[in-house]
Amino acid sequence: MALLEKEQYKKNYNEIFESISDSKKDEVKIISVSKSHPKEAMKRAYDSGLHIFGENYVQEMVEKYEWLDESTKKNIEWHFIGHLQTNKVNISHLLLTAFTQFIS
Repeated sequence: MALLEKEQYKKNYNEIFESISDSKKDEVKIISVSKSHPKEAMKRAYDSGLHIFGENYVQEMVEKYEWLDESTKKNIEWHFIGHLQTNKVNISHLLLTAFTQFIS
């Protein structure tokens, strides 16, 4: 999968944001879905100004989170997308605990 240039991430975001009704823009969060994309692509999107990311695989989220520098970790809002598999609940709980301790 080819990586987009930083400017393209921001352009795509702006196009989506502009398509939202002005009266709803304060109520809508645009989540950049990084699932199945390499961590380098997520970092480029972050560097272009996107700070809300969605993942549906715990392992991918953990890998990306651990790869990021401390400053970036503090500025990302993560969302899980879809169903959480039963065998991943313990990992998710540990990850949530780690996030909570990191933020505190």
